Amino acid sequence: MTVNFETITNNKFNDLVVDEIYVGGTKGNRGDDVISKLFKVGNAGGIRSLKGDNELPKIIVLYSTGEEVDWPDSIDLETGTVTYFGDNRTPGSDIDSRRGNKKIKAIFEAIENAREKIPPIFMVKKQTIPNGNSIKFIGLLVPGSFKKSKEDLVSIWNSKNGSRFQNYKISLTILNESKIKKEWLRDIICGKSYSSPHAPASWVHWIKTGKIRPLTSRINTEVLTKSQQLPKGKSIEFKILTELNNHFSSIHKGDYYFEKFVNYTLSKYWDKNVVNIENTRGSKDGGIDGLGTYRIGIQPKTKNVQFYVQSKRYTSGSVGVADVARLISRIRDRQFGVMVTTSHVNQQALKEVQEDNHPIIFISAIDLIEILQSANIGSIKALKDALNRDNNDNYDF
Repeated sequence: MTVNFETITNNKFNDLVVDEIYVGGTKGNRGDDVISKLFKVGNAGGIRSLKGDNELPKIIVLYSTGEEVDWPDSIDLETGTVTYFGDNRTPGSDIDSRRGNKKIKAIFEAIENAREKIPPIFMVKKQTIPNGNSIKFIGLLVPGSFKKSKEDLVSIWNSKNGSRFQNYKISLTILNESKIKKEWLRDIICGKSYSSPHAPASWVHWIKTGKIRPLTSRINTEVLTKSQQLPKGKSIEFKILTELNNHFSSIHKGDYYFEKFVNYTLSKYWDKNVVNIENTRGSKDGGIDGLGTYRIGIQPKTKNVQFYVQSKRYTSGSVGVADVARLISRIRDRQFGVMVTTSHVNQQALKEVQEDNHPIIFISAIDLIEILQSANIGSIKALKDALNRDNNDNYDF
């Protein structure tokens, strides 16, 4: 459902509904901002708030544009987990000098002993339809992940224009609430978020106990189309993919070095449970390009399982049944396979893997680019810097 801008500005909208679209204005000025109309917060920035009676605000709204390639916010609909990056995104400032970061840090410090003072946190995401000022309502959040971790709020280093700086990487959880009552928004603005009779049950439960009731959703297994597996034309992702293909097409033994590049990238940035990936081409590998180790469990009680990596740098065509069959033929009991391509996997191959329940994970072109973006390789320059290693033999980015 879509709520038009006039309805919002006239305060005639109803409850906020998860995944509903709220349309922004079209006059070309800051008055078009719909977030400030809904939540009474500022009309600029990613971490927006309404001042409270102490260092903690009355409300926080996290705005994700999905356009910050160096700061790739992510929403895991299956687990209800959100990864969001703070607002210290350029050199020259201390990590806690930005107002948004300062408020986020104060919220995490209050989790153990002052949860009742923590404000409701809402998240919205930019939409380009019906217009670029529109947003989708993601939901009501609480700080931290369902599986509490010391990495729920961590400072990470980044660099820009030759200067290093720190920013926060923040983990939050979407609460199991499909809608937010308009009356509660009114009470929040009046400073009565916790005492309001309209406060959502899962939020009150978290305030009282610290236990999170996440909004999880079952991900339906589906056969993705070609367009869903490839970046959109003229996008920065498409340009990065083109540069990647051109680089390995232009060097001697390009496919060999591409395989090494993929193995390094997956071992470092794909999944934190990957222990290592060994380059196997050149040995008796039967066409397999990488042998990986995946850790299951929590140290020291862990088990390792093996997986194989097959890389296909296709600039035209697609990964087909024959490609996948070779990978499947190598898999033994308690192993799985990872097929990586700069193209897409065709429908027949996807269907056969799904129907026969083969333990194969596909990483298509758009997935590979997203992994690179998570490694702060979100521009052509950053990619060139990562690729320009001595003899293309070692990668360290």
